[in-house]
Amino acid sequence: MQTLFDYYHIVGGYHELVAGLLPLLDRENPGMLLCVRGEASLVSNGMLHHVVPNSLVIYTPQTVFQVAEWSEDFEGYALTTEIGTIQGLLFQVSSSVSIFTLAQHPVRHISEEQADILLQYIHLMRHYQKQARQFAAQGQDRLWQLNQMQGTNVKNALILHIISLFAEENGHTKNALSRGDQVVMEFFNLLNNHFREHHEVGFYADALHLSIRYFSSMLQEHTGQSASQWIGTALLNEAKRLLVESAMSVKQVSDVLHFPSQSYFGKWFKTKTGLGPLQFKRATDSAADVGQLSIENVLGRAYVNR
Repeated sequence: MQTLFDYYHIVGGYHELVAGLLPLLDRENPGMLLCVRGEASLVSNGMLHHVVPNSLVIYTPQTVFQVAEWSEDFEGYALTTEIGTIQGLLFQVSSSVSIFTLAQHPVRHISEEQADILLQYIHLMRHYQKQARQFAAQGQDRLWQLNQMQGTNVKNALILHIISLFAEENGHTKNALSRGDQVVMEFFNLLNNHFREHHEVGFYADALHLSIRYFSSMLQEHTGQSASQWIGTALLNEAKRLLVESAMSVKQVSDVLHFPSQSYFGKWFKTKTGLGPLQFKRATDSAADVGQLSIENVLGRAYVNR
C-alpha cells in the first residue's frame, strides 16, 4: 500500500524524545515541522533559529539541522513526503522559491490563524491515512483508490499553502508560469539531480539548450543569484550534511561530490566556511557529544501518534 506521507506527532522534551526508538525521517525527502507548544533553538546550515509556537520549519535534503536547545514541554507535528511532489508544485505559486531557497530560509513565523489552517490540513490528512488502512484491510480497492485521490489533493493543497507562506514573505508570488520561470524550474530540477557530479554552469545551460550567457542572466534576473552561486550552495550544504551525518572521511566526501582532489575540496570548503572539512567535522562532533543532535535524530526518536 502506497503511503501518501509520513506523519509524526512529537510530544515531550529531550528525555522523552530519546526514549522512543522510531525510524529516522527519510533523508532523501523534504518535510515540515509545525511547533504548537514549547520552544527550541535550531541551527540550520550554521545559522541559529528560535522556534516558538506557530513557527513553521521546512527541512530538505540540502539542510543540515542541529538542535541546540529543546524545552521539556515541546509539542509539534512533522510531515515528510516525496521530493517529486514538491518539485512539481513549487512554481505554481512562486517564481523563485525552490528546494534550495527553502533550505536557505527554513523557518517562518506564522499567525495563529495560519497555524490553525495547517493543523486542519494535517488532521484531515491523518483521517485519510487511517481510512486508507481500513479500506486496504477490508479489500475495498475502489474505496481505497478514491481515498488516495482525496488524500493526494489535500496533501498538495497543504504543500501549496506552505510554499505560499514562504513566497508571500519575500514577495515572490505570481500568477502564471513565464518562459523565465520555466527555465528556473527546470534548472532547479536538474540541479537537485546532478549537482554532485556536475559543477559547471555549462552543463545546465546545455541541458536547457541555452547559451551560458543567456541562461546566467535569466537565472540572475529571476532568482537574484547566479547559476554558479546556486551550484555552490547545493554543494556546500551537501558537503556539510555528509560531514555531519555520515561516517564518511573527508576524502570520501570529496569523491562523492566529484571534486578533482581532496586538497582542492579542502581549500574550497575553507573559503566558504572559514574552517577546513576536518575542523568542521570535529567541531560538529564535539557539539554532538554535549547533547546537540541532528533534527532527524530528534524527530526520529519522538513519541508519535499515527
